[in-house]
Amino acid sequence: TALPCDIRDKRILIVDDNKFIVEGLHAILRKRGFLTISALGGAEALDILSRTVPDLLLLDISMEPIDGWETLRRMRANPNLVSVPVIVFPARGILSEEVESSSLNVSEVLAKPINTSRLLEVINRVLSQKEQDEVIGGVK
Repeated sequence: TALPCDIRDKRILIVDDNKFIVEGLHAILRKRGFLTISALGGAEALDILSRTVPDLLLLDISMEPIDGWETLRRMRANPNLVSVPVIVFPARGILSEEVESSSLNVSEVLAKPINTSRLLEVINRVLSQKEQDEVIGGVK
């Protein structure tokens, strides 16, 4: 999947408590020109987010001891991270949580197992929308 030049070199924070999923996503995204930062779980993600503002967050929901929703709640409490797009990927279907997620500003929900071409399509769309919003909002 070809990505527009302006999407390359974007920083994506990958958060999952499964090391193999993190490593797999890291390899896929690096190969396509993204800069990736990895966190094994919510606590590590929050630590990284206290120092870094990524262009996009890929967030697993089913993590222990801090799940994805709690990670996202704490992240959104930081004014610098309010507009960071978030793609969540639950291991199981989301039902009631979907309603809850709307107040946490989730850009997209991708169910596991993750299809690579679908993932890249969603990342491309979310980052393109973010760039468009920044231009319209006069941030860029």
